Amino acid sequence: WQTMQEMEAICSVLSSYAVNEAQKSGTFLSSLKPFYRLALLAVANKKKFKIMDLSRQESDTKLSQIPRYTKRVDNFTDGGKKCLLRLQEQINFWLPATTPSQSLATLLDPATKMFARTLLKGDLYDKTLAYLKKEHLKVYKAWKCGKASNVNNDQTNTVVGPTEDNEVFHDPKDESSDEEDLVIETTIEEPNNGEEAVEQLLVDESNGIIDRWMSENLVSNKFVYIGSPCLPDKGGNIRIEQVIASFDTMEYYRKEGSIKYPTVTLLSRIHFARLDNAGFQERVFSTAKLVMSKEQSRMEFDMLETRTLFCHNKSLISAGII
Repeated sequence: WQTMQEMEAICSVLSSYAVNEAQKSGTFLSSLKPFYRLALLAVANKKKFKIMDLSRQESDTKLSQIPRYTKRVDNFTDGGKKCLLRLQEQINFWLPATTPSQSLATLLDPATKMFARTLLKGDLYDKTLAYLKKEHLKVYKAWKCGKASNVNNDQTNTVVGPTEDNEVFHDPKDESSDEEDLVIETTIEEPNNGEEAVEQLLVDESNGIIDRWMSENLVSNKFVYIGSPCLPDKGGNIRIEQVIASFDTMEYYRKEGSIKYPTVTLLSRIHFARLDNAGFQERVFSTAKLVMSKEQSRMEFDMLETRTLFCHNKSLISAGII
């Protein structure tokens, strides 16, 4: 039971990092990977945890009200130490250190870019920013070409066909030799400095957009999840946990980002990814808690399983899907 107490203390810290987006959609954005890696490493390296003091609880005490005491990891049981060791191994396997290309989403997410220097340790931030400018230049060029082609398509192009005035006349009496016909001439052109100037102009414009994107704080209460707490006003201190728990990145891009930063929005569609989590499995346990109260502790397991399945899928049953 001591090992179970220690495991509960570790898992309770981990559960505090659950975010609204993951709870609602069963996924979380890839921009949060560096944050979760740092958060989980901090848990794995903690020297002490708050352990439930089961000897001081009453029969009707709620779980959140059970008193706790501090216990150092050095005094954990072998099972508790093994739990922390397994956590470290899982972090290294599922959340390894990211590369600049994998960290790009962190700079493209308004909720995480303001904390990017902390999340991307060492020179990873500078390398990721350089990679962002490189990738954005490709998108910006394509976007500019698309706008130019749309303008050209609106103009009427006159196609000149063969007429009596412009037909190529061939004189059958022409006795010029094949050798003369095959003479190919060319001229050596000097470097076109104009093209280099245009290229440099595109680079400057593209980098200017990224610099403005990185310097602007885009987090606002206009884009918080419904029912989530409001974020502090600008100028005050704010924690990353507050931002990712309340700010809806996808809502920002739909309503404002796609208009104000169209090329950054296009880039985010390329590099954003949604990663699965086990939120849907955790909700099954919450449902089971609802269908069996403490007064029904002698309920048979088969009955508990049946009632949980019915309760968890009641929306599908009402809709006639199952």
